Amino acid sequence: MPRCVMRCMPGLPIAIALTAAVAQTAVVADPSPLVFASEYHVQNWQVEDGLPQNSVNAIAQTPDGFLWMGTLNGLVRFDGSRFDSIGLYDFPEFRSDPYVWSLEVSPDGVLWIGAQRGLFRLEKGRFSRLDLPGLPHGGHVGSLYHDRAGALWIGTNQGVLFCHTGGTVRRYDQRDGLPGEAITTICKDSSGVLWLGTTGGLYRFDRVSVQSCERQAGAPSATVYALVPHPTAGVWVATGSEGAFHLSDAGIDRSALMSSPQKQIHTLYRSREGTLWIGLAYNGLEVMRAGERRRGLVLDPLLDREHIHCIFEDRDGNLWIGTEGAGLFCLRLKPLRAVTVADGLPSDFVSTVFESRAGSVWVGTEYGLAQMEAGGRIVVHRNGDRFEDNYICALGESSGGDLLIGTSSGLWKLAARGFHRVAPFAGVVWSICTDSKSDTWVGTSSGLYRLRDGTLRKESGDPVLASAEISQIQADAAGAVWVGTRVDGIFRIDGRSCTRFTEKNGLADRAIAALMVGSDGTTWAATRSGLASYRRGSWRSLRAPFASAEFTAILEDGEDLWLGSAKGILKVSKRQIEEQMNGRDEVIVPAVFGRPEGMISSECNGGRYPSAIATRQGLLLFSTIKGLVILDLRRLHGRPSPPTPYVVDASVDGHRISTGLAFTAQAGARSFDFAYSCIDFASSESPQFVCMLEGFEEAWRSAGSDRLAQYTNLKPGRYRFRVRACSRDGIWSHDAAEVEFRLLPLFRQTWYFIALCAGAGGTAVWLLYLVRLRQIKARFGAVFAERQRISRELHDTLAQDLTSVSLKLAAIGKQPGGEPAATEEILTLARGLIGDGLREVRRSVADLRLLALEGHDLPHALLEMVRKGVAGTSVNARVDVIGAARPLPYRTELNLFRVAQEAVANAVKHSRGSEVVVEVEYRPASIAMRVRDHGEGMAASEAPPRDGGGYGLVGMRERVSLLGGTMEVRSREGEGTEIAIEAPAERR
Repeated sequence: MPRCVMRCMPGLPIAIALTAAVAQTAVVADPSPLVFASEYHVQNWQVEDGLPQNSVNAIAQTPDGFLWMGTLNGLVRFDGSRFDSIGLYDFPEFRSDPYVWSLEVSPDGVLWIGAQRGLFRLEKGRFSRLDLPGLPHGGHVGSLYHDRAGALWIGTNQGVLFCHTGGTVRRYDQRDGLPGEAITTICKDSSGVLWLGTTGGLYRFDRVSVQSCERQAGAPSATVYALVPHPTAGVWVATGSEGAFHLSDAGIDRSALMSSPQKQIHTLYRSREGTLWIGLAYNGLEVMRAGERRRGLVLDPLLDREHIHCIFEDRDGNLWIGTEGAGLFCLRLKPLRAVTVADGLPSDFVSTVFESRAGSVWVGTEYGLAQMEAGGRIVVHRNGDRFEDNYICALGESSGGDLLIGTSSGLWKLAARGFHRVAPFAGVVWSICTDSKSDTWVGTSSGLYRLRDGTLRKESGDPVLASAEISQIQADAAGAVWVGTRVDGIFRIDGRSCTRFTEKNGLADRAIAALMVGSDGTTWAATRSGLASYRRGSWRSLRAPFASAEFTAILEDGEDLWLGSAKGILKVSKRQIEEQMNGRDEVIVPAVFGRPEGMISSECNGGRYPSAIATRQGLLLFSTIKGLVILDLRRLHGRPSPPTPYVVDASVDGHRISTGLAFTAQAGARSFDFAYSCIDFASSESPQFVCMLEGFEEAWRSAGSDRLAQYTNLKPGRYRFRVRACSRDGIWSHDAAEVEFRLLPLFRQTWYFIALCAGAGGTAVWLLYLVRLRQIKARFGAVFAERQRISRELHDTLAQDLTSVSLKLAAIGKQPGGEPAATEEILTLARGLIGDGLREVRRSVADLRLLALEGHDLPHALLEMVRKGVAGTSVNARVDVIGAARPLPYRTELNLFRVAQEAVANAVKHSRGSEVVVEVEYRPASIAMRVRDHGEGMAASEAPPRDGGGYGLVGMRERVSLLGGTMEVRSREGEGTEIAIEAPAERR
């Protein structure tokens, strides 16, 4: 028997049932906590986190985005993660008393600082002091207010009021009607009346003139701690002992701000959306929204019992709270909330969610079905008592409007009369989808079915699809149905055709966890290995690091994809995914929503369809293991501001330098460190950074959450360090923070040094070339000289011996009667000459010492040579020595010997004379040698005779030239020929 359990959530006017689920199950009478207290994430910073002192008296935000806090230990600047104490220590009065009581930012961006010893301002990065004429000794600035007319009102603890406008300061005191009591707070109402809160009560100036001041009739005389302009007229007033009230011309109204008398109000703040925030003394925070009574909040155990000093709303809508001793708090509105058993669901384990055409949201859990209706009701439906029938795995809607329910026991439908079984299955129904033709497709653990006109039929056209486990079904606008399986890839059914896609077609793998057909016709798929998209007939896959998060669902919101995963809900730009799929170097930093943003567990459920939906009201719903997570896109759109990166400082070789916008590093610097951060108050999580050093890197590189970039061994030149930031919402900074610097070169790195080295190198190469050329020439000359030597030696040895042999053989023919004895003698001489010639040739080739000079001096060698040269001829020869013979260098003796040998041979062969005389004269520094014959001689016009070898006199002249000597040939026709030689002759 079907059962229905109803859970009401009254008291919250909401548009649809789903937004009712965001609220608690009931609204309890005052003073219990407000139902929307859980919508805020609370974060706290204290001294341990970098805050210089735990007492925060004032908070302000300058146009550059920085938050400024005034503490009992000076002024501090905050960017969302980093505190920087900003010193006013150039002013002696601030060093002794560093208390900061009030802060105010004027429209021109000047930060005004009310301190213990006067008023200071920060303008364009420079601090200065504003002189307050007549400020009594010990007077401090406790309140500041900048009105719409541009005037800065300055209240002091001495009861003196100052007005700074147009560069002049005007003083107001008791002579102008002020009571002389410490001024604690200042404001102007909507009509322009200036109100002053003092330790003695409430005062105001006349609307026309500021010359007089009178006590507001009916206002209590208690200390006034806070004043806030009322949106219609007058002001809200918070006092120490008389409570809080609304004061206007109509009188005092205490009803709206009525509270327990034990709760003392210390501060008031009205947000941009009109909510009045009330800070109590040691009782935390209360709130009053338009049209509601004042209510308390339970936010944080520490904050709930603290003394609230100040409240401030930044430009992103975050609420900042300064306390007396617990430091700084931030309240951020959570973009999402989990609906659980506490809200009326039958189980926290949500497996599927579906929105009907009627606008109801249905939630399937492991213990039944929940319907979320308009009016704040959650209705639980149970299908009997069997677990199998109540474990809801898939939800859908038939063409007739019946709710279809897939369970572990089959397919059911819920109509007005309760649950009805459509068809039993051997397996589990994992997915349900109705296409544009009103056909309902049912995916099970044992194949795909189609429900048409009340008839359920199994699709068996493809054998793999017929037995596949179907996890996802999507219908596109063209009428095609996309089917995702657990292990068999994706099928596309279009009419009667069925196409299967696997790794061969571009998928990363075949395990399909989620499918989604986008508004532009692109089909997106999540696999175990990442994301894939199908467009224009082809699949492309992405295996980026973020894509390994085990996606369970894919939703679309304009240009972004929302991905359910085991690690939370991720928001990613479709453009960035497409860019990376196209191979471009696009850094993808997804926005991650998890437990800090309101999820009880970061693990989303999947493997069934639908496991996540986008409602018509702009809500994204994700099924998780700990409830249904509701993400309101309206809370995200238009907020927050993009992070603003900035370079904190730079250091070169460990020495911190003042960066500004540019600096110059000295030559030889090796390491460069850049500390950077960003202004980001959107999340408690650290933003992600990308950085690049232009001139060294060509593309952005991901730095993660690191806030320090280090570079070493840079070449001299100009560089620009750039850094960008991305918030956890995926919002990138508009501009990059950058610092330019120049690294000067060492002398050896300058262009003129390089040019000098190049010139020196070129010169060295040229000199080496010349040396090499000289070596080659010398080697060639040596080879040529050696060839000349060998030629000379062959001519002077073998050729001469052969000539002698020829002459001897010729002599045989001239012997009368052919006497055997004479012939034998001549042949013996010829054989001897041939043997001597062979030996001399071998010694000449081996460059050995001449055999004739072995153990003999030059005259003796010449004598032996002459004797052999004329043997067998009719020519007589002699050798004459003039002077004492002495040993000469072998080279000298060898060349003189060869010249004499050639001359004697020529004389014997050509002169036709009867005598050859060789005369050797030893002189002190030289040696002279003359070879004379008494032959025919030759005319001056005739060329000197040359033998057949082509050397003759030329070879003789070369030998004499090698000795550095001279050679002269004298010859007259009929008087014979004389060859005279003179050469230097040093002792051996």
